[in-house]
Amino acid sequence: MARSGITNMGEIAKSIADAKRKAIAHAERVNRNLANAVLQGVVEGTPEDTSVTVGDWQVGVNTVPQGTLDSSDPGGAGALARGQSQIATAKLGGTINIVNNQPHVDGLNAGNAVTKPAGWVERSIDAAKAGLR
Repeated sequence: MARSGITNMGEIAKSIADAKRKAIAHAERVNRNLANAVLQGVVEGTPEDTSVTVGDWQVGVNTVPQGTLDSSDPGGAGALARGQSQIATAKLGGTINIVNNQPHVDGLNAGNAVTKPAGWVERSIDAAKAGLR
């Protein structure tokens, strides 16, 4: 009489572990891509006068950046590079905080800038989320 059963449990466990590792890596990439898209959107959307507000976008992984940088960053290349460097360290389950601590940034987003319409922060978030689909 023949026996029935599973004889390759080691291979099945290895396959499950590999699938889990790949799923976590994929989720981390999606999370980082979303954060990078939001960062790029808010940096590009920030009205520039002295470009100090553009340069004040800061990213913290599992921390909330405090204080202001108060340095001019025309075009936001410095803010993007700093932020992307931080985002690259994010792991699944962590929190990525993208902040601008300039006291007038809320007013700029509310429409107090002549060069940009109100709501550019929210539009950046919406565009980043739409890009995931």
